[in-house]
This record gives sequence, C-alpha cells and structure tokens, in this order.
Amino acid sequence: MALAFALTNGFHDAANAIATLVATRVARPLPAVVMASAFNLLGPLLLGAAVADTVATIVLPPIDDVVPVVGAGLSGAVAWNLVTWRRGLPSSSSHALVGGLAGAAIADAGLDAVNWVSFDGWRPLGMVGVLVALAISPVLGAAAALLVLRSLRFALRRATRRFEGPVRDVQWATAGLLAVSQGANDVQKAVGVVAAVLLAEGEARSALGVLRGAWEAWAAAAPRWPAPRIRAAGTPVVASRASGEFRGSATNRLHRS
Repeated sequence: MALAFALTNGFHDAANAIATLVATRVARPLPAVVMASAFNLLGPLLLGAAVADTVATIVLPPIDDVVPVVGAGLSGAVAWNLVTWRRGLPSSSSHALVGGLAGAAIADAGLDAVNWVSFDGWRPLGMVGVLVALAISPVLGAAAALLVLRSLRFALRRATRRFEGPVRDVQWATAGLLAVSQGANDVQKAVGVVAAVLLAEGEARSALGVLRGAWEAWAAAAPRWPAPRIRAAGTPVVASRASGEFRGSATNRLHRS
C-alpha cells in the first residue's frame, strides 16, 4: 500500500514540479519526467529525512494494531487520490495521508492514539505541527510567488524578446529545485509510514545494517566453486583458493589439468 500511495502521489503532487515546464513548451514531457525523477531522488539525500521521521510519529496506536491502522490510512489516501485523479481534481496527497492515518487511529483506539502535539527542540511534531505546516505553506508560497513576480517585472520592464531564451532556460533550474524540495517532502511520506510499521515490528535497522545483511545473504547463497586441480612434474602442488598461494617447488613446471 505504501508503494501504491507513492504511485498515486506522483499523479498529483509530483506532476507539479514539471507542470509549468511542459505547459510553456520549454521541455517535452519525457525529458521533464526524467529530470523530475532524478531530482526527486536527490531531495532526501541532500536535505535529510526529517519529514519521514515526523510522519512516522503522527499516530500512536497499540503495537499490535500498527499494521492494520497504517494499512487502513494508506487505503483511504490511495482511494482519495484515485478518485480525484480520475475526475481531474487537484488535491493534496499529504492531506489525504494525514487524515487517513488520524481517522484510522481514532477508530481503532480513540483520540489518545494520535500524537496531537510534541516538539523536537524547536521543531513541532505530531498532528498539530503537520496541520500548521500544511495550512501556512499555500499562503507562504503565494506571497513568495507574488514577491518574485513583481520583482522580475520591475527588473525586466525594459527587456526585449532576446531575454526570452534565458528566461525559458531558467525554468529548468526552478523546476529542478521544486523537484528537489518535493522529493524532500512529499516523497518521504511513504517512507515515513513504512518506518512506522518497521518500528512497530522491531525490524528497523540502519542503512548500513540492511546493506550488511543483504551482503551476508548473497554471500551465503553464492555458489562455491571447487579449487582448480594443479599438478607439478615431480612434486605435488596444492592450490589454496582462499589465500591464492601455491605450495611446492618453485622450479617445477606447473601443468593445469
């Protein structure tokens, strides 16, 4: 379900990163999607995983009920994303996920199953912190866009058509920055719910531990080839596959069988 949410999230929020780039015909859809995918991946790597940590602490149901609560919340969010996408309605996958998780937790264990407010230093966590961020982000975005637009119009009031090319090229940079910020926010929400399930199951490990476990599993399953038989003229020679050394007379001529 987390993968399904990430997919439907791409139907809505991820498409915003390249909307203006394609609508103004600066780029074709395929190159724009490739660029957005790459920069979405760079988002959490460059800016950290704070959003995933916050999402993982929104609900606090009993340990035995974490998996069904998270599954129900994801199912509601995926259903909402599909319905709004089918009808062409722009909607926020973040609101759908947060609402789905909160509703499932309240239905399972009451109001106490939701982490309403908490703080990590100065950073607000829990439902209140998420709702405040979701509420003020459109206002801040509109104010910033208005300021930037007015400033550019004033700076380029005497510009001619020769500035059209550089302005169109700058859209690649702005779309890339938007994709990075989107990767550091919306993309991490699916990671956050997976982390919540892993923590509940006691299976959360560091990235290094996961890689080490995968390497050990591969090494155990890898075929073990027998050491090559080597014989020497006159003196037997034994090959050690582990050390790669040969024991025997150095003057003997070796013949590989």
